[in-house]
Amino acid sequence: MAMLSFGGIDVSKDRLDITVLPDEQCSSSNDAAGWAELIEQLRGSSITAIGVEASGGYERGVVRAPIPQRSEDRAGEATKGP
Repeated sequence: MAMLSFGGIDVSKDRLDITVLPDEQCSSSNDAAGWAELIEQLRGSSITAIGVEASGGYERGVVRAPIPQRSEDRAGEATKGP
């Protein structure tokens, strides 16, 4: 069973600093390319929750970044009723 983790994102105008407990850290740019990179870096982690620092609006992009569904999630959608 995978260990559940918690994360935090420190937000600035140009950069996101990410920590996933207990010991993972990474950074990315605070733009669409950086958000996509962040999603890929965290894919596969068993993260229970991520806290995002409210930072004068600079956090809005990463909070609203579209997270692509995993293929196993999409497969279940086809069998769901209306």
